[in-house]
Amino acid sequence: MQEHFQRFTTEMHQRVHPWWYFVPVLAAGMAPWLVPLGHAAVRALRERSDAELLLWCWALVVFIFFSVSSSKLPPYILPIFPALAVLAARSLTPGVVRAQSALLLIASLAAAYGVHRYAAGGPYAAYAAWLVASALIFAAGAAVAHVLAHKGRVAGAVLAMAAGALVATQLGLASHRTLAARFSVADTVAALPERPAADVPVYAVGMYNHTLPWTLRRTVTMVGYRDELGVAIDWEPQKFVPNLTAFAARWRAEPRAWAFVPADEVEGLRRELGVEMQVMARGPQYAIVKKP
Repeated sequence: MQEHFQRFTTEMHQRVHPWWYFVPVLAAGMAPWLVPLGHAAVRALRERSDAELLLWCWALVVFIFFSVSSSKLPPYILPIFPALAVLAARSLTPGVVRAQSALLLIASLAAAYGVHRYAAGGPYAAYAAWLVASALIFAAGAAVAHVLAHKGRVAGAVLAMAAGALVATQLGLASHRTLAARFSVADTVAALPERPAADVPVYAVGMYNHTLPWTLRRTVTMVGYRDELGVAIDWEPQKFVPNLTAFAARWRAEPRAWAFVPADEVEGLRRELGVEMQVMARGPQYAIVKKP
């Protein structure tokens, strides 16, 4: 009920997006083959092939079904990509491949310039450098494909585009590690001079980072934050503190305690709750404090 009907009909998981949310997701996922896919759509309407119409019906039903859902995440439309890949493959003529490779070449060079221009000096500068490299690799694959398509070598052109897209995507994904400090607590935990003992409670105050239990190899007690874990909290209410007032009472009562808090809220929590907190480590997003 929860993971199917309620996820579809309600906003319980706070994954609310506009109805057109999957349009850019589809465009990005099919980026190397958008022109062949458009050609396939025109041909399906003209020729009325039962096999192609069946594939289009499958893709459209899944796409529309999740577009009207109250909960949207990019992987939801993955089932349509095999059907779209078959449809695109049937339209890989030299002219179509030339147009597609030219479009990819222009788009990838524009992306490389845009990332370098607007993200190189910001907090994501390290990741931006890798994204520029990925875009240039994509552009190289498109350029080779364009040359091969002009020579009528469709199979080689398709292989060049696919290889460029694969390497560029994998490079972009692998380099995501440069963002770890902003989205994971691993580096912050590694900076601790000591770890909380197994019998000492650890609280996550006003937030919950999914890397936290894994990094500490233990469960934590959430404070004032439910989000998508609301049902699990109802199953184990002893692992949840409903508000800051109750947390302050626990903090005072415990002989020893640790907490993860948003890095920019440490001083505010000290003043608001009237409790002592010793900062043991601080990262871009979170600070780790303990009761002195």
